[in-house]
Amino acid sequence: ITCFRCSKDGHYASACTEVKASVCYSCKQSGHLRRDCPQKGSGSTTVQQPDSTSTLLVAEQSSIPSVYSVEVDFPFGDEGVVLKAILDSGSGISLVKSKHVPMNVREAYVSNNTFTGINNSKLQILGIYCNDVKVNDIHIPIKFHVVNDDIMECDCLLGRDFISHEQITVTFRANGVIITENNLPESQLMLIDVGNDADFKLDIGEVDCQGKIELEKVFQEKYVNAVRPDTPKVDFVADIRLEDNHSKFYYKPRRLAYSDKLEVQKLIADLLSRNIIRQSSSPYSSPIVLVNKKNGSKRLCVDFRDLNKITVKDRFPLPLIEDQLDSLSGKSCFSKLDLKDAFFNIKLDADASKFTSFVTSQGQYEFLRLPFGFCNSPSIFARFIAEVFRSLIDSGKVLVYLDDLMVATETVKENIEILEEVFTVLVDNLLELRIQKCSFLKSELEYLGYVINGKGIQPNVENVKAVINFPIPQNVKQVQSFIGLTSYFRRFVANFSIIAKPLYDLTKKEAVFKFGKEEIDVMDVLKQSLISAPVLAIYSPGRETELHCDACTQGFGAVLMQRQPDNLFHPVSFFSKRTTNCESRYHSYELECLAIVYAVKRFEIYLKGAKFKIVTDCNSIKLTFAKKEVVPRIMRWVLLLENFDYQLEHRAGTRMKHVDALSRVYSVLVIEDNTLEQNLAYKQNGDLEIREIVAKLEKQESQFYELKNGLVYRKLGDKLLFYVPRVMQYQILFKYHDEMGHQGVEKTADLILMTYWFPKLREKVREHISNCLKCIVYNPVSGKKEGELHPIPKGNVPFDTVHVDHIGPLEKTSKGKKHILVVIDGFTKFTKLYPCKSVDANETLKHLENYFHSYSFPKRLISDRGAAFTSLAFNEYIESVHVQHIKIAAGMPRANGQVERVNRVLAPLLAKLCNDSDRWDEVVNVAEYALNNTVHKSTGNTPSKLLFGINQRGPAIDLVRDFLENEGERNLDDDRLKAAERIVKFQEYSQNYFNGTHKSPWKYSVGDYVVITNTVTTPGYNKKLLPKFKGPYIVSKLLDNDRYVVKDVDGFQLTQIPFEGIVESSRMKPWSENNPSTS
Repeated sequence: ITCFRCSKDGHYASACTEVKASVCYSCKQSGHLRRDCPQKGSGSTTVQQPDSTSTLLVAEQSSIPSVYSVEVDFPFGDEGVVLKAILDSGSGISLVKSKHVPMNVREAYVSNNTFTGINNSKLQILGIYCNDVKVNDIHIPIKFHVVNDDIMECDCLLGRDFISHEQITVTFRANGVIITENNLPESQLMLIDVGNDADFKLDIGEVDCQGKIELEKVFQEKYVNAVRPDTPKVDFVADIRLEDNHSKFYYKPRRLAYSDKLEVQKLIADLLSRNIIRQSSSPYSSPIVLVNKKNGSKRLCVDFRDLNKITVKDRFPLPLIEDQLDSLSGKSCFSKLDLKDAFFNIKLDADASKFTSFVTSQGQYEFLRLPFGFCNSPSIFARFIAEVFRSLIDSGKVLVYLDDLMVATETVKENIEILEEVFTVLVDNLLELRIQKCSFLKSELEYLGYVINGKGIQPNVENVKAVINFPIPQNVKQVQSFIGLTSYFRRFVANFSIIAKPLYDLTKKEAVFKFGKEEIDVMDVLKQSLISAPVLAIYSPGRETELHCDACTQGFGAVLMQRQPDNLFHPVSFFSKRTTNCESRYHSYELECLAIVYAVKRFEIYLKGAKFKIVTDCNSIKLTFAKKEVVPRIMRWVLLLENFDYQLEHRAGTRMKHVDALSRVYSVLVIEDNTLEQNLAYKQNGDLEIREIVAKLEKQESQFYELKNGLVYRKLGDKLLFYVPRVMQYQILFKYHDEMGHQGVEKTADLILMTYWFPKLREKVREHISNCLKCIVYNPVSGKKEGELHPIPKGNVPFDTVHVDHIGPLEKTSKGKKHILVVIDGFTKFTKLYPCKSVDANETLKHLENYFHSYSFPKRLISDRGAAFTSLAFNEYIESVHVQHIKIAAGMPRANGQVERVNRVLAPLLAKLCNDSDRWDEVVNVAEYALNNTVHKSTGNTPSKLLFGINQRGPAIDLVRDFLENEGERNLDDDRLKAAERIVKFQEYSQNYFNGTHKSPWKYSVGDYVVITNTVTTPGYNKKLLPKFKGPYIVSKLLDNDRYVVKDVDGFQLTQIPFEGIVESSRMKPWSENNPSTS
């Protein structure tokens, strides 16, 4: 171990007791910093240029980077060229690429000097070029050394000759660089926020190059290089109000380790220099705690528990998440911004600072800015942000939830325009962004716990991951754990006891433990029930909120719940986390505390600024949190929770089984005997092909295989994949297809290839999926629909073919009519409408007899397979009058398209003709007249004219039209001949158009196994999760026009009544696309 501060061995820098002397950047003398320099402001000071091998201290703290980025302007000729430069305190000279220097200038100053870089490499200098550098309207004369273009990535490098120039003062800070002209007031300083990178790296989505360039330009001009005002535009001051008759609180400094004292001293100095705190003599004081950050550094925290108890709470209302999500509808381009040093941007009222006083071993201090750990800080900050962005919020351009800013638009251009306004507001109010946490122009973002994209709003998988990933139980205890999780919400799951019965049966004493397919299916159903409505609810800030937490040595679990309008608590989100090796050794009450901390962090987006209840089964937590002196680990957790408004409640463990199950999720991940992996290894030794490969590998290495620990692996790129023996390939296919959501060929193959390999893998995956029952019945047919149009010949005289169908049910009239029997002559298109009380055979036959005797018996009658047309009485009548009855295939309305077309027109026509919807039967005759006296597209004439030779007289036949008909020559035969020709041409056109938009139907043979489309006609039945097909069935007979007779497979009857019916090919799908006859 080597200390980076004193370069000695045996300790880290954080524990170093040696403090380096501070060095002033202005006068280069030790003992003081630049801000305290006695020569500052007394005029220009000439600083001697150090040579290229000297070392200049440019940063006191090792945490401050040595390389920063700033844009500079080279005024070449009359036009300046904007270049990107790097400030490098390790270089004694400044460099520029040769492509940015005019050729004639370079030739005038050729130099043969060479310089040595940090890796002892020689740097060839092409020449010297003297010019001014312009930064923030400051012109600095610099002597540039010209180098080849491939030497460095940046355009130029500014070394110590620029940094230490007498006209400017360059100050490095952990969050940026301050460049100021000497003798200027402090208000004109410019902070360039660059972090540790040499360039701003914006997280930009997959947009075109022009969009990225435009965003970066706006970001540089409106945010990075924008001139900050002296004071923020919105003058916001936070106040602290205490309860009446409160008692003062005061603490002595807590004892700290020597290294921690030095750290506190450094942190206090930093806060003082940033004008965040000041020295205090307040009668109030709180103790401090040092908290470790992820990067190993320390954070100074104040224990404000006593202050929080007596503070009047600020109940600033947060926006409704439902409203925020609704406003994102229709948007496809998203940007999310995160603010830096959130609370420190807000001034604290002068009279309120005394309440924030805290004590250290070095003295007493108080905050001038809103502190972290104070209970009202989140609410005050939310109020501040709402005020700053008021105009953008009111106009709907920006969504704000605490410190999350969202810009959602339909186009990239609109998003950039709004971002330009946002940057302006930030600059005007001296607010800074945490760039590494900002995302711009994304097509998908996570916001308020949901995934937002152009398709809509989806729950974040993290919210239900703990439930989805609950593994298959390996023993009775783990089954009981899962039942405990699901049964807590049983009131929201219909027939819970019936569904869960197979799981309950496993917990009986006499039961033999066997967790098979039935139990797995039950588990999947209950999982889906937990993560779906009405169980899972959307978070709403105004509702009563509870956070249920539990822990054990295996893991942590939590459920965030809210009381819904049904007055019951519904889960909003689930959480579980495995304990680390170190955490698993914690005391039980420490684990319970940590479960709360992890859960609060996980659900921070919901809980920040809200009042909620933490429910736990550990009674000692409440007592622990109330102690003044606790171990540092617990104290850090307590201080983190001080940022939230919560109340602790203890409940017995018997009432917390739903959370206990989540905390024990990871206890079931134990390798049992005869696992899949062990079987694979065992079976590999018995596979003849693999044994041959082993024999070869024992003699020499192979390009394709590797022998490791006695097992054969396939080399694929840089991965080793386990060679699956032939007898185990089905188990792997089943595991990664059937148990992984029945993904397609490519996704299933990719999942397998993450760990396993076997010959002809994709071919076998495709074969497995093509014979997978669930994929066959649930997957819709892709591409063009199948089918060919087979027009029915209409003849050239009326009543050759008649089409019939029922329309309804409609609204019941005063005469009890609810349906209409539609009868259409296929040639003339003449239509008759008969209002009916029902669709039974008797009433249907009564109207058809009336039609036949009034007009004519047709040669053939076409209908669907409705109950009236398939009844025994109907068929006997049709046979008795010698009419051919053609019943169309089930689910194929286009086969009776003549009447279906009239049905689509008739309903809106009746609605327009009648004022009262229950009196439609009074205007049926008007609708019938309109249909029969309107020119039909396929015939080019009206139905009445083709049937009677004249148009029917009625409201539309006036005297002029009557006169013309009387004078005109009537030739009915010619009209019908022309109509017949037009019908044939129209049918040919329709047939060509239909066939062009469909693919040729699959040709089946007798004995082929098929599935047919699952047509559900039950009103109000949700069809989304139902199979798209049902089967298998067997083709028993071939009919014309791509129709088949299908029936149940012997021994595989799907319904109570044996099925046999006529099905058109477009409603069928082969059982296996590779081999229709294979089951």
